[in-house]
Amino acid sequence: GCKADVVALCDITQIDVAREACRDRDGLEPRLTCTTWGDPHVTMFSDEKAHPMGRGTYRLVEIDDFRIHVCHKPIRPQISVMAGVAIQYHGGVVKILPSGVYKNGSVVQVGNTFTFPGGEVVRGSHHRLTVSVPQSRYAEVVMGLCGEYRDDGAGGILDGVTEVYTPASGQPFRWGGPHLGLYQSKYAEAQKVPEAEALLTRTECPYEAPEPAPPVPGCPELLPQAEAECPVGECYDNCKGDVVEMCDLGYIDRHKEACGDREELDPEPEGSLTLAKAGLPPGQWINEALQSGGAEPFGSGSETGGCTPNGPGIGDIGTGVHCWRNINDGRKGDAHSWCPGNAEPKFVGIRLPRPEKVSWIGVGRDGTPGGRTDRTAGALVLQFTTKAADHTTADGEWTTYGRPFALPSSSTSYWWLDPPVRMAAMRILVDGDTCLDEIELLRSGYTPVCPAGMTWARLWSASS
Repeated sequence: GCKADVVALCDITQIDVAREACRDRDGLEPRLTCTTWGDPHVTMFSDEKAHPMGRGTYRLVEIDDFRIHVCHKPIRPQISVMAGVAIQYHGGVVKILPSGVYKNGSVVQVGNTFTFPGGEVVRGSHHRLTVSVPQSRYAEVVMGLCGEYRDDGAGGILDGVTEVYTPASGQPFRWGGPHLGLYQSKYAEAQKVPEAEALLTRTECPYEAPEPAPPVPGCPELLPQAEAECPVGECYDNCKGDVVEMCDLGYIDRHKEACGDREELDPEPEGSLTLAKAGLPPGQWINEALQSGGAEPFGSGSETGGCTPNGPGIGDIGTGVHCWRNINDGRKGDAHSWCPGNAEPKFVGIRLPRPEKVSWIGVGRDGTPGGRTDRTAGALVLQFTTKAADHTTADGEWTTYGRPFALPSSSTSYWWLDPPVRMAAMRILVDGDTCLDEIELLRSGYTPVCPAGMTWARLWSASS
């Protein structure tokens, strides 16, 4: 349909129209999602509900070299709360604890969202976590409290727990899922991690048992207050059940704290970035990022020794081969690139003289033939604003576009912004010591029209 429209209408911009129409149907890999929170509740990959208790460190998700461990801290006999998270991947470890976030390696963090090299995305805090993983990588080998996915060649089967641990078999059910009983002793406890293998230390996840307490008969008289004050949404039924069963109105505040994170989580990135393996399509593309056109570069800082001064700033200041002022000076090559300093987050950006609708972004490590290939391994995150911004603009004022991406080679590569986005400023966050050459922000310069009696005969393709 796209090719036919271009030829029939003599209008190459029909490529953009087709991409916009089809972007929700093509090229999106299926993903699996699991959420855990509170005291503790789990919505598994299969969308089943379960309520694992126990004390100590438990596997939430585990596959090959990617592992997520969660801390279950007891607060009463048979009742625990989620109190910490540790994530291990082949590049390092991330720990999300009540005291803060601790990380190393090549994970990309934007707010409370962490994106890992294998495509896993983790969002949340020490008491609420949502995990999104690519379905194809998690076939047959995943384990943990989130459940298991098996690829049967016909769409896959999500293995949960409710078919095994049923009320008919004597399994207690609470809040729409199995709680205690055989589910806890057979399934949840099988996911407990031996202390020697736990990613969380005993100090980070203390799990001495609380003092025994007499059985709680339940307090149905608290139900009206729970119904009126428990947070509406996913946590509502769990909150009411906790209040009534444990005779404790304090569970209302605990659920508000745990479930309130849903509103604080960073939104999913809008749009997607598609690498153009054949380069830019034919047409007139105008680079709005050039200093000569009035665009101003800015950055978080530059490499010590590569730029003087090397601190944060905006405009045509700084002298050296790795200054942020080089990012849009119209010259390519390592001698005109930017390498980051030590400030976090590390970024370089461009403030446009006026808002523009950008369709393509071009960037590389060294745009000259046979140029430098080092310092290209880190992930990149594209962010933009619709109003003027610079290095002083707060992180929360920026909108993330698409998912993190990486340089496929050292030379300049181009990514299609699907859909194109109107921006007044943009920045690229970099991981580690990744260096960048010239940034290009391209918009279409004209709409081609076929001369009378002629049609377009050559379309953009990998061979053109």
